[in-house]
Amino acid sequence: ALAVALSGGRAHDSPEGEKLLTGRTAAKSGMPIAMDRAYKSDAIREKAVNAGLCPLFRPKETEKSLGGVR
Repeated sequence: ALAVALSGGRAHDSPEGEKLLTGRTAAKSGMPIAMDRAYKSDAIREKAVNAGLCPLFRPKETEKSLGGVR
């Protein structure tokens, strides 16, 4: 783990996830980063990609699977 943050029980995790990605760069481009579905937003995905990371999310139950982790 490069960084860890804890949020309050009633706080949404997404803002903490964005903070963790701010100013980060991958050791090598395309390095995978496993992320919880709570962080699955276009803004967070874009931050991860801009940091040189390849975000991997488990599909939500309401999404149709495209045959793997996205």
